[in-house]
Amino acid sequence: MRNSGGIAALPSHRPSSQSTRVSPPTATTDTLFYPQLLGQPIEYYFYPNSSVPVFCPTTAQFADFEALVTAIEPLSVRAGICKIIPPRQWRAELESRQADVIDEAEFPIMKPIVQHFNGSRGIFHQYNVEFHRKLRLAQFFQMSQDASHRKPEVKPDGEKKEKEEEEEAVVEPFESDTVGIAVDYGTGHVRLTTAAAGALLEGVRSEAQRAKFAPAVARYQVQPDLDDEAAADHNGVRPGRQFTADDGRALFVGAREYAENEELERMYWKNLLFQPPMYGADVLGSLFPEEAEFPTWNIRRLPGLLRLIGQRMPGVNDPYLYLGMWKATFAWHVEDMDLYSINYIHFGAPKAWYAIPVEAHGRFEMSMQNVFASDHKGCAQFLRHKAFLLSPRFLAQQGIPLHRVVQRAGEIMLTFPNGYHAGFNHGFNCAESVNFALERWLDVAWASKHCECVRDSVTIDLMRWFGDVHRDRLRRQQREQRDAQATPRRHAAAHAAVVPSPGPAAGAPKRKPSVGAAGSAKRAHVAERRFASLHTPVGTCGGCLRAAARAVECEQCGLTVHGACTGAGAGTGAYKCGNCVMDTDQLGCELCGFLNGVLLPVRRAAGLRGKPAFAHFLCANFVPQAFLDFPGPATRDVERAKTRPAEPAPSAVATRSRTAGRPPAGGPMGHWAWVCGTQKALAEAAGTCAICGGDAASGVPVACAEPACGRSVHPMCAATHGMSSMLLDWSTRKVYCPDHGRSI
Repeated sequence: MRNSGGIAALPSHRPSSQSTRVSPPTATTDTLFYPQLLGQPIEYYFYPNSSVPVFCPTTAQFADFEALVTAIEPLSVRAGICKIIPPRQWRAELESRQADVIDEAEFPIMKPIVQHFNGSRGIFHQYNVEFHRKLRLAQFFQMSQDASHRKPEVKPDGEKKEKEEEEEAVVEPFESDTVGIAVDYGTGHVRLTTAAAGALLEGVRSEAQRAKFAPAVARYQVQPDLDDEAAADHNGVRPGRQFTADDGRALFVGAREYAENEELERMYWKNLLFQPPMYGADVLGSLFPEEAEFPTWNIRRLPGLLRLIGQRMPGVNDPYLYLGMWKATFAWHVEDMDLYSINYIHFGAPKAWYAIPVEAHGRFEMSMQNVFASDHKGCAQFLRHKAFLLSPRFLAQQGIPLHRVVQRAGEIMLTFPNGYHAGFNHGFNCAESVNFALERWLDVAWASKHCECVRDSVTIDLMRWFGDVHRDRLRRQQREQRDAQATPRRHAAAHAAVVPSPGPAAGAPKRKPSVGAAGSAKRAHVAERRFASLHTPVGTCGGCLRAAARAVECEQCGLTVHGACTGAGAGTGAYKCGNCVMDTDQLGCELCGFLNGVLLPVRRAAGLRGKPAFAHFLCANFVPQAFLDFPGPATRDVERAKTRPAEPAPSAVATRSRTAGRPPAGGPMGHWAWVCGTQKALAEAAGTCAICGGDAASGVPVACAEPACGRSVHPMCAATHGMSSMLLDWSTRKVYCPDHGRSI
């Protein structure tokens, strides 16, 4: 069977080091769920004592980058990261196109950073200081093998003597006239070339140092030791070796390897304050062949939305190389613009990763804000500085879960939007990384934030590069919503998010179920969001689409609304939205293309006729041909008008009223929306929306308030796409286009 997320259920068997599977809410505990691609399950397991999935796709499944990432994302997004072991055929083809000797003349010159750490008891601040001079590849490799930077010796029990002898047998430089390093992808050896060793020796001035000079050599494990038994998980279960995919590799984590990784982690945190490491980070370049030669999973040029950006953005759509050494660290952070990212180790030592599960993000952010309070006060986005570390032990003391995974050479790591991650390197290595974006990223991109205190903070003009994609996606979603609404459902829009009700507060009046509606008994236990087509989350006002800290709720359906947006006043508790009063969920807005929400009855200008109509509170405030008027006699209580605040409270909304200063009237229907002009006149008054591309047939676009701009925007489009604070100026009731809204 399959669940709605496209994950197939396979017969239950005892998992390997993956004894804990992530199952959909409808799954039973004795069923294992696998992502599907090309009609077959994608093999995977969970890294020992972690919830980070390790995927082992077949060559056919691995061929389509976007399809594979889309298939594995539902299982990976909880941890925020995942590991992919590429098929051996892909790695062999890549290595065959890479030189065994890397000429440093063709490798970018780097200016590494020296990483200093300050702190104690699991709380550390990282300070990056540029090294005093630029380094070539061979120079960095030689320094990484100095006694002060070399990975400490870790010898798990049972280490074989012949392996030690093998390591001593390869200390000689690789014979070559090319100045650089030699990489043996089969054995995992990295050595200086004889030309590089000679050049480095010439640079040593002291005779004593020249006598001690030893050309650098490093060795790393290419794949798991076949003689090793698999590591046990936290339940003490040792897996079998059922994971072979289509390349015959042993894809489990060995017990000795796992023990060594644990020991290196312990030594990392114990010695973090000593011997600052160097990191050749953010080195612009790529070791992948050109796309035409190697099109599959080529980090030099990945598929996805970022291909639409018509300029090179280093690290975003143009890859960086990272030269690591023992203890070289990447502190806690999420990606710029909350993008996806990919990391591939070409050669060298492993890279240890930490990740915070999505359900603990709130606790993690609060803990970081409390511990680094002064930094948080100076910059709300301080975690994007990549300068703050909390150790696993400290996080455990705070009740914050942590997931681990170790990436070996030839393996791929993916991070997902909003996924917090950190880590360090086990020794000298060379990795390549870049951001990418799938269509789902657009859901979070509009709300993403950036650090404003760093000069080169990454920002992307979303409307410029992705406006057409976003408009097409919006139209597709609207068509799907209309299709879903072909069978009307009372008080429910096409994508209504039914949220379990927390229950009424003590002494609060009970909500009445919808009379005559199907399933009315069940609706007494949920807070239905009828405005879901506008994506109004719980705690957001259905009138102005802003945070509703002090709000009233419709006594029948639970729609959250500011008192000022209803006319009912705050705290009266006697409010019914227009849909509940009219006993329908099919009320549309005269000024936009959306159904439901806070819809106000239209009272047309004198002499104009038309069928009964409604308008959104938000639209009536920003469409120039409409404004709000309050029902009742003109001689309102003047004293009440005097007590009205000159400026609205942060959680309230001032309204553009035809009768300025007149207080709102109470009653279930609240305001009236006064529409001056016929629908034809409204249609002739505007152009097309810069966000969705629609004309007046899908709403009334309002011209940008910037003089001589000429662009228009649907006010509701600005609100529903997370751009309300940028494009809608509630103090003046002016609308701005995406090009001019940043100054608001």
